[in-house]
Amino acid sequence: MQEQDTPIAEAEWQVMRTVWADYPVSSADIIRKLRAATTWEPTTIKTLLARLVRKSVLGYEVRGKSFLYSPLISEEACIRREMRRYIEKVYGGQLWLETNWFRFKGAHDPDYQTCIADELERRYPDISAKLSVVLSEKQLVYLHASRRNLHSALGVLDGPVWLRSGFAWGILHLAPRDCFDDIQAEKAAVHTLVQILVSQINPSAPYWLSQAVAAYESGWLTRERILAALAAHPEGSGLSGSHDRIEAFLSFREAGGYELGYTVAEFLATRFGYQQLGSFLRDPTGYQAVFGMSEAEFWSQWRSFLDTHYRR
Repeated sequence: MQEQDTPIAEAEWQVMRTVWADYPVSSADIIRKLRAATTWEPTTIKTLLARLVRKSVLGYEVRGKSFLYSPLISEEACIRREMRRYIEKVYGGQLWLETNWFRFKGAHDPDYQTCIADELERRYPDISAKLSVVLSEKQLVYLHASRRNLHSALGVLDGPVWLRSGFAWGILHLAPRDCFDDIQAEKAAVHTLVQILVSQINPSAPYWLSQAVAAYESGWLTRERILAALAAHPEGSGLSGSHDRIEAFLSFREAGGYELGYTVAEFLATRFGYQQLGSFLRDPTGYQAVFGMSEAEFWSQWRSFLDTHYRR
């Protein structure tokens, strides 16, 4: 019987770190190392090894009379899985809807849940293929009972009224349906999904670049809004390095960051294609390696793109 859904106990973490340190490693070596650091008996260590095998985090092969153990999951991934398990407890309650790739909890609104689920399921395969990234497990979507609940979950007390979707602790958070009076809630959900996927590709991707790709793929911006932002910020100052930090989201919006970012993502996708866009997400400073040009030349070509597509 497998126990993948059972948390890893404190003693089991010590066993796993012994294996992560040097593998494949025999059970005899594991026992020797752990006995030097603990008071555990060999039978206790063998029991812990068997539990970790059942939990599918440890595998083994038999060589002669020896059992050689190797990890089936990295330490980082294991920690992330355990943290997600804990967060799932915090965001417990009824599971209202489950689809191929998404799970819905929080406020119960069947029509709203279905609307969001249908759009996420429709768009996810396409975006996943374009960016060459796959969700590691079903994505939890939490529908909040109020805008303030959402802001608190995102760590932004007294946040702006336009902040209605976001992700934190691996969860896609959405405000109630009646908060979306100017954009479609399902497009906001797709925007946040793209951010989650970008964070899997590169957790250190610049804030503006993550938002740019998300805005472009979700399609919630109108051409009129983009034109207005370009008129207000003709030199693209909204994409300056000072807005790379998530806590600067207010100034990012005020500087037309979403609209300007949309045009950069559009330029990347149409001029270079998604393979190079994905490479840029993985190496956001590698202008020469990814595009074969300097950073200055890249931005010069983007401004020429704006002149052709938006300023005529």
